[in-house]
Amino acid sequence: MNVQDRMMRMIYVPCKNAILASDVKGRIHLLDLDLNLLRSSPTTSYNEPKNGLFATDRFVFTKDRRGSIAKWDLDTLQPLDIYDDMYLRDDVGLMEGEEPSPASNRGLAVVNGKVYGNNGYSQFAVIDANSFELLEIRKPFSANSFVDCINVECADTHAVSETSGLLHLGNLETGHFPITLKVDNNNVHWVRYDRRHDRFWATQDAGINEHENIRNGVITVEKDGTGLQLYNFTDDDIEFLEFDHESRYVYTGGFDGHIYVFDNTNKELRLNRIIGPFPYSIINMLYVSDDELYVLMQNGELVRSDRHGNITARSNYAGRCVWQMEPHPVDESLLYCALDDGVQVIRYRNGIYNSIQIDRIAQHQHAFGIIRRVYPFPDGSYAAIGRKNVVFRAAEDGTLLWYRKVLGLPRSLSLSHGFDKLMVSTDDGYVTEFNAEDGTKLDEFSTEGIPVWACTYSMDGRRMFFTRNANLYVYAADSKDLLHHDNSLKLFPKRFLPTREGKMYIVGAFGYVEFDLDTYEVKKEFIELLVNTKENGKILDGYAHVISYGYQLGSYQEEDGEMVGLIEQIQDFPKAMAGRIGDDGVPILLVGGRGNFVNVYRVIEGVPEKVREFYFASTRTSADGGRSGAEGESGRTTTPIINDEPAVYA
Repeated sequence: MNVQDRMMRMIYVPCKNAILASDVKGRIHLLDLDLNLLRSSPTTSYNEPKNGLFATDRFVFTKDRRGSIAKWDLDTLQPLDIYDDMYLRDDVGLMEGEEPSPASNRGLAVVNGKVYGNNGYSQFAVIDANSFELLEIRKPFSANSFVDCINVECADTHAVSETSGLLHLGNLETGHFPITLKVDNNNVHWVRYDRRHDRFWATQDAGINEHENIRNGVITVEKDGTGLQLYNFTDDDIEFLEFDHESRYVYTGGFDGHIYVFDNTNKELRLNRIIGPFPYSIINMLYVSDDELYVLMQNGELVRSDRHGNITARSNYAGRCVWQMEPHPVDESLLYCALDDGVQVIRYRNGIYNSIQIDRIAQHQHAFGIIRRVYPFPDGSYAAIGRKNVVFRAAEDGTLLWYRKVLGLPRSLSLSHGFDKLMVSTDDGYVTEFNAEDGTKLDEFSTEGIPVWACTYSMDGRRMFFTRNANLYVYAADSKDLLHHDNSLKLFPKRFLPTREGKMYIVGAFGYVEFDLDTYEVKKEFIELLVNTKENGKILDGYAHVISYGYQLGSYQEEDGEMVGLIEQIQDFPKAMAGRIGDDGVPILLVGGRGNFVNVYRVIEGVPEKVREFYFASTRTSADGGRSGAEGESGRTTTPIINDEPAVYA
């Protein structure tokens, strides 16, 4: 038996000496400590991702992204009862016709026989754990914010954190929380009680004050709200917080793929060692013993590591993702696709009876880890970036032409309009320009460690890049002359999306915007009803289509931004988009993402209508431990495997 869908959350269940995990399709699973699957729940009609997960010695309670709260039998994992997201609510204070807001918040807990957690309207529900009777619905802790963590490890003080960066200290049963602190400017995913020092620890996603979107880490605070300490150690989201049994060591980390181990002997924060990097971003980690560290990565792969970073067990699951689908510069029906295990080329075209045909053209493997971005050249060759800090160029048949190491994890890649230069930006704050023909370094910029999440060329060759903390820099084509710098968009970017006609679009936390390259101002924006990170966008036949990590695809009139359609049932996190006008004059839109899916739509008057669901074949299996570099259809491995195993840094 294998878990077939991406696992999202996990907890250790002491009474079973096992791991309980939820997945993106709404099921829950029990695994033993060797990561063998013991049993899985059946599916229900509530098959949204389960973000909230809590277990007692008899029951499991879950909350999905739309706010449905469910009860399951721990022994059998059979569903017992489910509150519908639409009607688990207090109508007082809601807008007429208001529906649940999809959210990935995780807060759910049980105290003295009562279940506490958000519904889909940010209200706070209280349910009897045994009878499952709804007892109370309280007002939200804060407007426009959801509860991300509820910690009940301390009997006399409970901690509640929010997606707005607030931390509340008080009592769930009375509903009285006299202490509120601002500890981050984004999600506070985890709060834990420190028994050794009678205080709380909390994680940060973005940082706060002068550190916002530059550096972040963990904070500690006394139960009375005083004595706040901050320790910054990364530039990416912090996703977990674990203690050993004596609260001597604290384990934390997240999207940068490392486990940071703090020595908690004394109250002063002291980093002891670092384990990693793991192959992918970490979204959850469990401490069972010093040599049983369970690490769940964002692609759904789950491993057990010892204290030295040696992988001692793996779940039988291999993650897959479509990161980008980039059209050939001459033939827009030909797409070069960046995947976890390499580059694949497909063609999409009109079939008979209004169908869309997908032809698989080529599949190339490389040994550079996840291929995050790819750009084809007119001759069929392509440039790409790999997670192992590499930029490379390959021929049309996949033969490696050149590769170069870059300084830090590459985030973005751009190809000049003349196809003679390419630019790479990294998490270490470097933007490096290369000669596209032979990989010679032409130029380099540094932001002194601030991550650069997006870079691009304008039609006239201006070099543009965006930092994680929303600073836009525009440099001349052939000199270090700074033409423009501002922070007007305020929030972090994900991608520049230039068009072949010379227009510039940018997508990020601020939405999907058209950007004026003369005034460096936003001309239009498309964001209505989209939640979480906006990842990609596409202008197609007078309409703007935008995808978000709320599993959404929103469609808008390009002229005035009016929404004409919203799809909220995308299988998993959407990442990639492509589209063109079909041979019959009807636009075709493709959306791909985690799980290697590609949803194929015909767009009728701006509204996508799904006609097909396509999946890329993956060369990765659980047997190879998630490594790249195995022989593929091209029969060619481009370079020796670069070690995927984590290491320990003292």
